[in-house]
Formats: sequence, C-alpha cells, structure tokens
Amino acid sequence: MSFWIDWWVLILIGVFISLGTKYLPKSVKWHEYNILWFKRGIMLIVLSIFFLFSIGLLCGFTHHGGTGGDQTIGPSWMATLNDWVFGMLKKFWAPYYELYPNATSTEFMFSSAQPWLREKLNIQFNDLAGLVNQPMHLFVGICLFALYPYLLFLGTVLGDVLFGTRPEKHGAWKLAWHILYIALAILGPILIYYTFQASILNVNTIIIVYEIGLFLIILLDYLLVLRKK
Repeated sequence: MSFWIDWWVLILIGVFISLGTKYLPKSVKWHEYNILWFKRGIMLIVLSIFFLFSIGLLCGFTHHGGTGGDQTIGPSWMATLNDWVFGMLKKFWAPYYELYPNATSTEFMFSSAQPWLREKLNIQFNDLAGLVNQPMHLFVGICLFALYPYLLFLGTVLGDVLFGTRPEKHGAWKLAWHILYIALAILGPILIYYTFQASILNVNTIIIVYEIGLFLIILLDYLLVLRKK
C-alpha cells in the first residue's frame, strides 16, 4: 500500500509462505523441485498484487484528476481500482486527510499518511507530475519498488532458517517460535506506533490489543505443547 508499510508486510508474508510450504498436505507427494516452484508461484502472485496496487497509488491513477476534477488519469480500469483503494485508505486515515485534504495517492506512497514521514522526507508534491520534478524522491521510489522481490525473498529465507523447508527438516525449530514471539513482541508495537498515528483508531489501544492477542497466542501454543506431551 505504501513504501513504509509494504517492506515489513512483504517480509512477514514471506515468513508465512515458508511456514505454509513446510506443512503442505502429506497426501501429496511433493518433489523438492515442485515445492520450489509452488513457493515461487505464490511469491509471484503476492508480488503481482503488491505491484498492481502500489503502482496505481504512486502514479495517482484516478477519474477525478485535472483542474476540473473530472479527468481520467491512467488506464480506466486502473483509475477505477485506485479510486476505490485510495478512497478506503482516506477513510481509515481520516485525521491525516483533514490536515492535508489535497494529498493524493502519489503522496500517500511516500508519507503513508504519517505526518512524521511527510516532515522527515520533506514531501513537496501531491501528484505524479510534482513527483517527477523531485528527482531524488522519484529515484528512491524506483529503488524501493526494485527491492520488493528481495524483501519477500528475505522473508522466505528467514522462514526457512527458523522453521526448515520440510516437516523432517527442523531448522532452528526448537527456538523458532521463541525467536518469532520475541521479535513480534518488540517490533510489533514499534511498527504499530509509526504506522497508525493518523488512523481513525487510537494507536495506544491498538498496541495494547496487539500485545494481549500475542500473549494469548503464546499461551495457547504453550498449552498445546503441554497437551502433546
């Protein structure tokens, strides 16, 4: 959805792709080669979805462009899709768009509707035409898009290291869940704080609910382990 949000979401999805691949149905005799291409296929679908939405947001495709606000910018179907996506995002980050009502989806890709990011990056554009006149921002945006496949791949590698590639390959299995839970307990609140500051939800409430939910998951996991014993 935006450069700030996409990087950690891609890594997290990569971890779950690796974990899901590890537990493919045993009834299917998966060859290592088939598993590899199955994983690559899922990764290709994920990347296609991310690029489809993110490129539309960055380019600012819309049916409400131009001076009169009634000109279509970009392919009609992508303009329709982006108007719907950006409309949903604006509703979720309503406080931000009350402060910056003219901010477009192009600006959202860099600011993620976070005032601190807008100030930090010194964003002085609200559309693609304005972005083109900001060569450094445009260059950084292109580089970040180029990193998307590597971020997703990094997530799958991290998942393979933690959980192994097959049920019989344990990797760091005994420590994997502990490492993942500790990382989620520490990094989760930080990412939430810097991601949802201008959302319609209270960021402190989100963090509290997140930590309680994570604790319940850890408790359930612990009880299931005891039950197995």
